[in-house]
Amino acid sequence: MISCTDTAVVIISHSYERLKIMKKHVFATTLLAATLSFVNTADATIVIPNPENPFNTTIGDWDADLDNEVLQQDKIWTLVDTDLPDDTALVFTLFQLGGTDLHTLQILSGALGQPPGVWTLTYTLELTQAAIDAGAFFTEGSIGADTAGEGTAANFLASKTITDINGAHGPLLASNGVIGSTPLAGTFLTVTETITWTDGAFLSTSNAYRQFVPEPASLLLLGAGLLGAFGASRRKSA
Repeated sequence: MISCTDTAVVIISHSYERLKIMKKHVFATTLLAATLSFVNTADATIVIPNPENPFNTTIGDWDADLDNEVLQQDKIWTLVDTDLPDDTALVFTLFQLGGTDLHTLQILSGALGQPPGVWTLTYTLELTQAAIDAGAFFTEGSIGADTAGEGTAANFLASKTITDINGAHGPLLASNGVIGSTPLAGTFLTVTETITWTDGAFLSTSNAYRQFVPEPASLLLLGAGLLGAFGASRRKSA
């Protein structure tokens, strides 16, 4: 019998492999795609029009609007603080896996001529009120790192700490394809991430967050149960 833990590992690993493939093709078109594919004004949240398609943007664009928010379906990513260069490329992606949504943020480092160094990124990830009302919540978070064959574990390291309703988890460590993950609970996460690289290789840091999504049939049953309870209460009071 396959456990929930085994299933989660398979989901995270499979999605991370897909991200490794995608990242080799997105950085060259990042600035053009970012310009054409979203609405971003001085006081507007960046809204991803089709969450299931990879959405390319940059740290500078994320930091440009008043609220520093990216709306990805029923998730709000809010940039709190970072010292990453403005032209650092980002890719937001959603994988819908039947009862589970996997929301990812990929950071492409080094390919844009950024110097080696240690960089930090702090952001929050929260569910919209509609998702919370529907019973959704976060169940797992992970971090992966890859050098696309151009480096080794010694010259690239990513780590992050995730805080949920149970406190801080981590630091989770990732280097050269190694994935760190932790179970989560709640509907609001605070994430602090550190990325270290020592050469100009093409580097990618992948952040994945698994979310439980109630099945429509379950919601219908819940609604029917509530209506039944309400009817019984009315009959009793009558």
